[in-house]
Amino acid sequence: MIDSTQALQIAESLIPSVTVTASEFVLVQQKNSVPMWKVTLWSKDGDDDRKLGDVTLLAENGTLISKNLKP
Repeated sequence: MIDSTQALQIAESLIPSVTVTASEFVLVQQKNSVPMWKVTLWSKDGDDDRKLGDVTLLAENGTLISKNLKP
């Protein structure tokens, strides 16, 4: 099982050229499904926060399920 720190490391590795300044984690488990991390990332754009998008990872082993990032 991966924790939120490991989930963040995996998500950040998908956009190595961008400095992530904030993140949000939601551990979800739909009925009859395995637990998954939904990780949302932000970066700074001048003085503003800019949402980079999110990734979904299997909580069991960190396998990437979906990626919606716009660096």
